[in-house]
Amino acid sequence: MQIRKILSLLILSSLSPLVSAENQTAHPQKLALAGFQSGIYQTDKLFIAGQPLSGVAIKELKRLGLTTIVNIRTTPEVTNPKLTPIDESALSAALGLKYVHLPSGGEDTPYDPATVTAFAGVMDAADGKVLLHCASGRRAAHLWVAYLVNYQDVPLATAIDLGRGANFGSVPLEGYLKGSINYLLIN
Repeated sequence: MQIRKILSLLILSSLSPLVSAENQTAHPQKLALAGFQSGIYQTDKLFIAGQPLSGVAIKELKRLGLTTIVNIRTTPEVTNPKLTPIDESALSAALGLKYVHLPSGGEDTPYDPATVTAFAGVMDAADGKVLLHCASGRRAAHLWVAYLVNYQDVPLATAIDLGRGANFGSVPLEGYLKGSINYLLIN
């Protein structure tokens, strides 16, 4: 058992050079901005948040360099005025922001690697900061973690640790296995 732990740590430590200096990602910082369900976090050129609740919140992000909004809420969520208090597409157009809807979750739009690829394309094309959001910020944090692993060469354990700093929450698998994924990856 001890040898297995040592080997796991050696393997994980050997992966760390895969994160080059230009690909190192800053740990998310919670911002003291009102107007987002479950808060908003910033890392590098990305904001990760729950549903924006007002146009004022989006205008403040634009003042901070926002150029692109990526909404990963499903179409039924986006089209329900009780769940979505602002028309982000119209507001984005009025403010000169790019708006991208990448529905993710549910039966009609299950979690899929194609969503990660599409998000990576948005990140590559963005000429400023990007807001990635869903209803609470959890799906957004999960998508960001998948992006870090698949497109920024961040080791999974590191990406999950970063995600936990941006409302990642826990994964149901962790409950079934009685431990965090980070712990399970090295044990």
